[in-house]
Amino acid sequence: MTRRVLISIDDSVAASAALEYAVPQFRDAELTVLHVCRVAKTDESIRQRALKAECEAQRAASRALAERLFENARELADGSGTKLTTAIEYGSLSDRICTYTEENGIDHIVIGTHGRRGLSRFLLGSVAEGVVRRSSVPVTIVPEPD
Repeated sequence: MTRRVLISIDDSVAASAALEYAVPQFRDAELTVLHVCRVAKTDESIRQRALKAECEAQRAASRALAERLFENARELADGSGTKLTTAIEYGSLSDRICTYTEENGIDHIVIGTHGRRGLSRFLLGSVAEGVVRRSSVPVTIVPEPD
């Protein structure tokens, strides 16, 4: 039985579809909604030290976006009686999703995908594919609706 499910979200249609799938599907599990900010959490790089104010503004915007996404997730889960927690991570998307999963006893991941094919998939890569390759737990991939 799945006890702890991680749902990775951003502001995409695919992420919304993943959340809408997971809430009723895993009604009896603890759901963690994770947003990964692509901006580093601290001023570690030369670029971040040189552009400190700009980087802090990007971090603040990322946190504000995460809070809006979390509020939407809470509204969706409210009516179902599902226990939902939220978390923000900073850095590489697939790395942070997999590391968070390992460090927090998550036993299933739900992630949306844009369903890129062909050359665009090759050039851009895929967060969902990276998670599937690295994850030690089952991963459900929810396609973006047509």
